[in-house]
Amino acid sequence: VNPKYLKSSLIKSDRYSNKRDSIENELIDLCIEEEKMVIGICYGMQKLNTYFGGSISSNIINDITKTNITVDNHSISIVKPIFGLKGEYFVNQFHNQTIEPEDLAIDLKVIAIDSSAGNIEAFIHSRFNVLGVQWHPDRKSPNPEFNNKLISMFINN
Repeated sequence: VNPKYLKSSLIKSDRYSNKRDSIENELIDLCIEEEKMVIGICYGMQKLNTYFGGSISSNIINDITKTNITVDNHSISIVKPIFGLKGEYFVNQFHNQTIEPEDLAIDLKVIAIDSSAGNIEAFIHSRFNVLGVQWHPDRKSPNPEFNNKLISMFINN
């Protein structure tokens, strides 16, 4: 993620690429212009948030220890029912940056939060066919049925 969107000076983003950022912005522009759906997973969710005007926070524990989060399953709460999904689900976690409620772009609407930490785990756009999820539905998961249903419903909706 472009360092200008990172709220903490402790966050290091040495893998940032202006060229990649530009290409990603052009792809999002094209999808919106052509009314195509966009699904952002993990970094993709963070990218979509910054594209629409939001920012990124850090995971304080990881800032202090300078380590990356490995696979960790945690509970999320669906706060706005979507595609018939509601309640709590366990998902995987591979990230060390978060989107806090105050970081969220104005046109994005929260659909899921981390049940214990409160950071945003999923959002949709209020006008465009855009979905962002912080976990990896494409990787080993404690709840593959939930992931399959969420993605399938988004694609078929």
